[in-house]
Amino acid sequence: MCNSESALKILILSPYPPYPPHGGGTMRIYQLIRGLAARHDLTCLSFAPDAAAEQALGPLQRVCRVVTVRGPLARSLPRRAWTTLTSPLPDMALRNAAPAYADALRALLATEQFDIVQAESIEMAGYLLRVKSSKLKVQNRRERASTLNS
Repeated sequence: MCNSESALKILILSPYPPYPPHGGGTMRIYQLIRGLAARHDLTCLSFAPDAAAEQALGPLQRVCRVVTVRGPLARSLPRRAWTTLTSPLPDMALRNAAPAYADALRALLATEQFDIVQAESIEMAGYLLRVKSSKLKVQNRRERASTLNS
């Protein structure tokens, strides 16, 4: 974990546990986290389907702070069809929609200021809309620099 004053504070929104890196998506997210954590302060907010997946994230916690939310819940085919018909969002954007994840994101944004919020994959795009629409401040680098220099 990085403690440099010039380090950015980055929040990564992950649709699944990025560790252990066993497939294309997990490898991509893990390598992004590993590379960015060398110079920046990272928090990863990730779904984890169960306690075993949460425990498997242990080695990642040496690289960045990890916050997990259980889920996402599986959606039945009839439920997917209904939400596809009634929502303006594509099915992929609804795949990981979960109130518990939204609550965890809201709590992080209420207590911390991030320079960057990175949503990994289209499944997490809806959460970026929540970041944007919330009245909570996601601080940019210039604002932070002026705060530090005051």
